[in-house]
Amino acid sequence: MDKLPIYDIHGIPFEVNAESGELIYHRSGTLALEFRAMKDMGTHYLAYFDTKRHQLVGYRGMRPEFVEVKIPQMVELDPRGVAKMYTIDVSQLPGRDSELRCESELFRQRKSGKQPIIDIYGYTYFVKLAFDMLEPKDFTKAGISLWDMLRPRFGSGYRFMFDTVDQRLIRKKERQNPEALRGRAVWVNIPHVSVLDPYIFQGFHRREGTPDMLRFPIRYNLKARIFDLDGKEIPSYKIGKRRSAPPKKKKGLTG
Repeated sequence: MDKLPIYDIHGIPFEVNAESGELIYHRSGTLALEFRAMKDMGTHYLAYFDTKRHQLVGYRGMRPEFVEVKIPQMVELDPRGVAKMYTIDVSQLPGRDSELRCESELFRQRKSGKQPIIDIYGYTYFVKLAFDMLEPKDFTKAGISLWDMLRPRFGSGYRFMFDTVDQRLIRKKERQNPEALRGRAVWVNIPHVSVLDPYIFQGFHRREGTPDMLRFPIRYNLKARIFDLDGKEIPSYKIGKRRSAPPKKKKGLTG
């Protein structure tokens, strides 16, 4: 993933992650403000922001730290990211987020049963939302359950530690010895289920729908964000180099 644009709210830096529909607090990497929790005014989003806790609140109230903020549209904040989402050129973007449309062919493919996919560290996983599961394309590997992932207190995505050699989720007991995992383990951030598979999330497998009714587009090019154990994001071009390196031996890992 390319380096994300930064947008400041009252001097507080947030990364603009249009692909997941969030502004991510730059210093935490997990606390996020969701665009879907803001009011789309057409030319901008309206929200109430807690300047102390760096999160959205439902009303302005009487507290001085609760302030009204106007956030630009995603097409303005991150045009490259939005264009990638909708598989179009930046020059084809509309002026408003509400005018974005999922491609009809992608909607048709999803309706006919084609599963969305997400790339995790160069490995392909099918999104099986009906089973709360990410299923690897390599059927010899185990699937990853959404229930086994971590959910940030504020924000809508999922986070888990991933063994890049065995292609599996690393559970809490193993994470207690991080040095034994160094060189083969990474942190993985993936979006909310509304982004992973908007077709299932919005219930179109049970009722009729059209592409313009989707909050997010159907994705077959989604990539997870990858971080090393120190919290530094690993660019996609470096992942291929890491995968080609010989794997580190396990040291004192428990099952």
